[in-house]
Amino acid sequence: MIQSYYTEGVSIYDVTMPNNMVEVGHYDTSPFTGGTFNGAWGVYPYLPSGNLLVSDIEGGLYILGPTYTRGCYLEGTVTDAVTTSTVNGASISVTGTNLTTTSDLVGAYSTGYHSAGTYTVEVTAPGYVTFTATAVLLQTGQVTLLDVQLVPLPGFIVPGTVVETGTTTGIQGAQVFFDDGVLQYSVTTNASGSFSTASIPEGTYDVYIGAWGWHPLCISGLVVNATTPAQTYELVPGYADDMSLDLGWTSVDQGSSGAWVREAPVGTVYQGTTSNADADVTGDCGSKAYVTGNAGGAPGDDDVDGGAQLLTSPVFDASGMPDPHVRFFRWFFNGGGMGNPNDAMQLALINGTDTADISVLTAQNTAMGQWVETFVRISEIITPTATMQLYVRIADDQPGHLLEGGIDDFEVLANPFAGLPEKANAALALWPNPGTDQLSLIAKAGEILTVLDAQGRMVVNAVRMTEGLNTVGIDLAPGLYVVRVGSSVGTRAVRWVVE
Repeated sequence: MIQSYYTEGVSIYDVTMPNNMVEVGHYDTSPFTGGTFNGAWGVYPYLPSGNLLVSDIEGGLYILGPTYTRGCYLEGTVTDAVTTSTVNGASISVTGTNLTTTSDLVGAYSTGYHSAGTYTVEVTAPGYVTFTATAVLLQTGQVTLLDVQLVPLPGFIVPGTVVETGTTTGIQGAQVFFDDGVLQYSVTTNASGSFSTASIPEGTYDVYIGAWGWHPLCISGLVVNATTPAQTYELVPGYADDMSLDLGWTSVDQGSSGAWVREAPVGTVYQGTTSNADADVTGDCGSKAYVTGNAGGAPGDDDVDGGAQLLTSPVFDASGMPDPHVRFFRWFFNGGGMGNPNDAMQLALINGTDTADISVLTAQNTAMGQWVETFVRISEIITPTATMQLYVRIADDQPGHLLEGGIDDFEVLANPFAGLPEKANAALALWPNPGTDQLSLIAKAGEILTVLDAQGRMVVNAVRMTEGLNTVGIDLAPGLYVVRVGSSVGTRAVRWVVE
């Protein structure tokens, strides 16, 4: 089979075995790369001479004299050496070539190469020891069978407890999630806050710990092996969610596409602007956020269409909090559709009886295609109760426009504008106060600094701190500000006066 494919040029495939086509010849007529409409857009292989006529969009006519050869085939099945069950998703690569393939649902794989010879084949799969076969002979026109039995990595049980910070009080129902980038393992704590995982393959894991009513925690680089000690994770009381775990948000799909999902965002771009978010909020745990649709591809492939998409937080109790606020990041994009985008995203609070809007976002009244922090005093819009929820409605009520939304890094704050004693223990140490164009503070590595004005508007956002002393240059108008430094385990704040 002879194929022309734009910037890839012309390729010849041996298709004797349709389930294992092997590229045996290639000529690139084009200096361009990528998925553009350039290069070879037609090839004619039927001349009596056997020559190939290639039409290149920019380069004109190419006449190629092909030499047809048979491919060299490599096939086999990947199984578990202990259970003999098949292993799907194993990666098979041939050293010194560009050949890489994966085993299918029944563990089978097939690939091939244009040149006979002796090669090294490497097979890897999550949870298994890497398998290497040397001196694998590939021969022209022949199938080399290489069945692989992968040895499982040793597994270990990780015990531990999740407790309230500063105490030994266990937290029931907390999720503990282990992730090495490929494999994931989850366990939930019992009535005493204890947990014990299933057997986890040896490796290095990120651990996410959380429960609704507590600030989530993330731990990077936990090495699981025979010497891993029992773990103790401390959670700070308070309502917060960085979306790294499923803490019980409810979504209702009333449209034809673009339903809310909790995933690592897959960005889409419309006329140079990111429409669907391409990453979650900087500085929180993990990489996930709630976004509308997440299929990637073209901006209109999985945006909100044909109705509304609803998202509601779990219930939180703000009735006994002094001066309760909610804080979260939102994403909004509305465009296309022959101009004049007219869709909206409603952000509201529910107190069990009433609903009050925080804001209604449109293309005309808000910044689009970016994460924007929202900060609101609950009592200014609705009566705080024990049955509060954040409610989000994004709707393509008049079809014909691109529409995307997102929610991330949610938190309920009690009395966030309360002053903290300067340089007090466990408080935010900040000086000089009053200050002018810079401030110094003590922080921990990875904490994030933000500054709010007296109206709660974000004026400095997401400055990452280093361990120890940090000096930050800030150009602000004279007035009263709130400086916050936070991480997944909590937030500290102090008033700062700019002269």
